[in-house]
Amino acid sequence: MTPFRRRLRKLRFFLQAFFVTLVISAAVLVAFAQLALPWLADNPQRIEHWLSDRLGRPVSIGHVSGTWTQSGPRLIFDDLRIAGPSSTAGGLELPRSELALNFYAAFQHN
Repeated sequence: MTPFRRRLRKLRFFLQAFFVTLVISAAVLVAFAQLALPWLADNPQRIEHWLSDRLGRPVSIGHVSGTWTQSGPRLIFDDLRIAGPSSTAGGLELPRSELALNFYAAFQHN
């Protein structure tokens, strides 16, 4: 076997190993997300804190429920309230809203 063919063979092996490792890591990540979804739905104060940090405004959530769809997790918020930018401005009140994550969006055509 020539040195060039040996290098190609090693390169093919490392590319296959990398791809297999990537697929297994993605499957483990999705499995942990499925396990974490009920915990996240039971702790709406963590979601409130995370949203408050991102928006820079106080956020309150009445109730959170979570479901797993074919594309990924979906969190359903009941009685979501986001305060206005100032104390005089009114905030946003949503009786029901959803936050859905699509893990497969990069692989879909639309």
